[in-house]
Amino acid sequence: MFRGGGPAAPLFDAESDVAALVYTPDEAPDAILTAFARDLGARGFDAVGVIQGRKTARGRPCGLTLIPEGRELSVTDCGARHAPDWRDTLGRIEGSLLEAAHRRPDLLILNRFGAAERAGGGLIAVICAAVERDVPVLLPVPAALFPDWLRFTEGLCVRLACSRASLEGWWSSLRPPATRAPARRFCESGK
Repeated sequence: MFRGGGPAAPLFDAESDVAALVYTPDEAPDAILTAFARDLGARGFDAVGVIQGRKTARGRPCGLTLIPEGRELSVTDCGARHAPDWRDTLGRIEGSLLEAAHRRPDLLILNRFGAAERAGGGLIAVICAAVERDVPVLLPVPAALFPDWLRFTEGLCVRLACSRASLEGWWSSLRPPATRAPARRFCESGK
């Protein structure tokens, strides 16, 4: 388990609604997640979080998209005169994500499970807060790191293909369709 210097792992259970959008190097989870989050917002759901853009040629992340605002943050957009370290950027965002998890949105989308999370850092505290409050969590996980993710979640997560159809299927399993008519009670059907 990832108990290193970071927060204790959350207690995942069979009721935890945690999904990993597992992707390979040739797949683009960011575009799929961005469109999914935008569409959930248009349907009236409270989807919050942050999506990390693809890396630049130098291997640095190219930016973050805040959900639901859709505002793009580059490394220099965090209020400092000099370009802050990427970890500082995520640290600034972590506080607002923790606040969001405490108010229990319909869905929390996180940038991805990577090296920082494997070491017990990154946004692990946000994942823990969401799981403790029964907030569904969705994050991309590189296929190469999926075994580490499984150890972290103790196997209690859903593995999704990197596709919109996979996301929609998982989401509809969590939420009843809006078009479904309310179920009639036995006594009502006899009237």
